[in-house]
Amino acid sequence: MDCIRFFRNPAQNELTVRYSLDKKQEIILEVFGLDGKLVSEILNETKPAGHHELQVDIKNLAYGVYMMTLTTQTGSYTLPFVVEK
Repeated sequence: MDCIRFFRNPAQNELTVRYSLDKKQEIILEVFGLDGKLVSEILNETKPAGHHELQVDIKNLAYGVYMMTLTTQTGSYTLPFVVEK
């Protein structure tokens, strides 16, 4: 994986997630609270190599800080994001 980025962070209703894969692989995209508990599994599927963009609906999340983890065959990448209301 080359990179993962969020846009509109802090965000209100939607968070744009962009990531790149160097080869076809299974990915899992999950949201966790700061307490480490799983809030939501956004994606669990195989994606082709290349650049990808995903719009994540976050309007049902309460105000606060969350962690989004993207797990691939080559590693796990976690970044924080903030939900504003």
